[in-house]
Amino acid sequence: MKWNGLGFALGLGFLGVLVWAIALLRPKQLPRLGILARITQLRWWHYVVCFALVPAAVYVVQWIPHIWLYPRGVTELPSGTDAVPVLWNTLRDLHRDLIGNHTNANVGVGTDKVVHPYCSTWLSWPVLGRPISYYFDADDSQWQSVLAIGNPILWWLALPAVVGLTISTMIRFRAFPAYVLLGYAANYLPWMKVSRCLFLYHYMSALVFSVMALAFVLDGFLHHRRTTVRLIGLFAIGAIALSQIFFTPIWLGLPVTPQQFYLRMWFRPGLWTGDLTGFNWI
Repeated sequence: MKWNGLGFALGLGFLGVLVWAIALLRPKQLPRLGILARITQLRWWHYVVCFALVPAAVYVVQWIPHIWLYPRGVTELPSGTDAVPVLWNTLRDLHRDLIGNHTNANVGVGTDKVVHPYCSTWLSWPVLGRPISYYFDADDSQWQSVLAIGNPILWWLALPAVVGLTISTMIRFRAFPAYVLLGYAANYLPWMKVSRCLFLYHYMSALVFSVMALAFVLDGFLHHRRTTVRLIGLFAIGAIALSQIFFTPIWLGLPVTPQQFYLRMWFRPGLWTGDLTGFNWI
């Protein structure tokens, strides 16, 4: 069971706290939040039902088929109400194991025990340090590879966009950037506490918000009064588009020559004098 979706729930929680803080501390600024200001119009039971009872019920219900087929401590699930304690104990034990797997396993990077060759640390995700290879085949002079790597230009521009938007929002509060930044933080920062082997795809939820941040920044560039700034925005979009085309063959497993393959491996062992720690695209 994946818990990645909890980041979106956490982001909503952060957003609610922010709106209520503004309503209590700076009520005159509440209209600037637009539709978000309507959060303060919700009753207490709206929060309980919509953000606690319904999500919890849906989550538990989707576990029932698995627990029904694989109950713990019994060879066969009892009938009637006698099945309820078994179902509950199985659900409890499963989540105890899941939490243990997240908090007790070695990451496998920088340790004696390499859990998986494509393990990566959470710090390496925004800079695209360690992608994942799903498929590779070499036939004479033609290679085919399916590499789970993002568009490098997109990722590397998205990171400073998040940083810049954070600074600007601290100086001049705006509702949409705040929503984006809270969503990014909620989906990224909790991975700091997970010690098991992690992979680049765990960053996907946070990436959604970093790309939104980049889109917001580039929109500002494109509508800037200075021609130079507008050209920078157009250049960034063009670079992202060209990078998308350039890396498509190794995303889709299209045949390429070894030279064409290595041309796309910007970080690999032995390429740089003193390999960059955490960077390896092979």
